[in-house]
Amino acid sequence: PRARAGRSPFTSMLTAFVLLLSAAVLLYLLFLAWPRCSLRCHALAPGARAAPLAGTACLKEGFASRKVPEQLDTIVIGSGAAGLTAAALLAKRGQRVLVLEQHDVAGGCTHTFEERGFEFDVGLHYVGDILGVLLNAVTSGVIEWAPTGRLVDEVYFGDDVVPILSPKAAFLAELRRRFPSEGAALHSYSWRVLLAHVWLGAHLGLKVLPAALAAPLLRALGGMQTTQTALERLTGSPKLRHVLSYIWGTYGVPPSRSPFAFHLVLQNHYFNGAYYPV
Repeated sequence: PRARAGRSPFTSMLTAFVLLLSAAVLLYLLFLAWPRCSLRCHALAPGARAAPLAGTACLKEGFASRKVPEQLDTIVIGSGAAGLTAAALLAKRGQRVLVLEQHDVAGGCTHTFEERGFEFDVGLHYVGDILGVLLNAVTSGVIEWAPTGRLVDEVYFGDDVVPILSPKAAFLAELRRRFPSEGAALHSYSWRVLLAHVWLGAHLGLKVLPAALAAPLLRALGGMQTTQTALERLTGSPKLRHVLSYIWGTYGVPPSRSPFAFHLVLQNHYFNGAYYPV
């Protein structure tokens, strides 16, 4: 058979190989590695008191050039969640790491403040599977997590409230009950969540290849659809589209500009519920 115009047989075979390899890695993570990783999450029992936090004096230590060690492997600029995570992982691999922060307190968007006796978070307010396991790895599993329960979020349409439930089966069952004519769209959505991991993994993996090799493969995979475009093609119900895209506020990019594959991966992140560090 003749290859499609604009794509050589070699490119087609290489694309198929990359997709199959990505699918194999995904299946390994989902069915072998991931269940073992998830067991590391230590959910605090109802009514139990969390263990005391570690000292935070080093987080408020002012900068002075005399305090900087002479031998350093890595300097991390900024002590937000990403900077501290990178620094911790590098330190676990034996590197000498210096973290610099212009604010007088480290933490970035993990800061909290108190007002009228209540404590407020300024950034991250709950995590799902991926971030929970990552933070457990960074902190050697000492974080204790309080699950938010079966109800993860709520989406308000005036007086009508749509609950976002966990696990995934409960989430989809609730939507099928509320949108009985959208069964086919919800079934397709469920499969797209799984395929998004393969597609996004292949797309990101190709980014590390030389440009001459990656460019034709990226074209073969196709461009990234926006969340808005994909959902408009998936369902004609504006209300269901809003429910399926509500979580865009977590990553701060509206559906008109966010990649649909990334959106689905993040949605899947919370399908088993959400957790708060205590």
